[in-house]
Amino acid sequence: MEKIFFCSVNLCGWQKKAPSGRIRRGYGKEFFQTTLLGRLHPVELCPEDAAEFNVAFIDTAEHLAIWEKKRDAFAADIAKLEKSLETARTPEKVERKLADVRKKHEAALRRVETAHEYETVGAHIPAAAALFIWHPRECAYLFSGSDATYAKFYAATAIQHHVMGECIDRGCTRYNFYGINGVFDDPNDPGRGLLEFKQGFEGYVEELMGYFEMPVRPAVYAAKRLAHKLLGR
Repeated sequence: MEKIFFCSVNLCGWQKKAPSGRIRRGYGKEFFQTTLLGRLHPVELCPEDAAEFNVAFIDTAEHLAIWEKKRDAFAADIAKLEKSLETARTPEKVERKLADVRKKHEAALRRVETAHEYETVGAHIPAAAALFIWHPRECAYLFSGSDATYAKFYAATAIQHHVMGECIDRGCTRYNFYGINGVFDDPNDPGRGLLEFKQGFEGYVEELMGYFEMPVRPAVYAAKRLAHKLLGR
């Protein structure tokens, strides 16, 4: 019998920590704009279910403005420290602080340069997307994808934060992270990263009944399997 594993989160008692429309989340606490592209209603879903597709965008203008502000703040700190160094009683301490701020200023300069490159891509860059299935008692995280180029923004995490906030607003207490491969004792397993990502939201593992195949026409089933094997399908 094939086993089925899911990773779920119980949202009972959780409180919403940030507004759902605009999420401050990820590397450097950059801003993301999570946009609902539309609702789909697959034929196989029950009438009360709804499919919701969310995309996390990087606002390149705001990203640039954030790092320009940090760059200018570090430059101002450098100027103050250099001035105070002239009359400092403990110049060694000031020198250490100055060296630290200069490193941060250099890093900010690189970030500003990268932010300008992002602006050439577009005003809003889609960094991650995910499909969720809503039910009055549960929200299921069905599919997702992200652009590795912008992995440092943690856009996928921003989407999860947004949808969990929506769960709280709707009174939905169960958040289903959906499938995992059920391998828990191999740190090198390809699905390990996915498992740890889902458990990072306090997800817990559930094992369902599973499934198996019971051929009702054994001869036809055997012939079909043989044909698939011979044809390499």
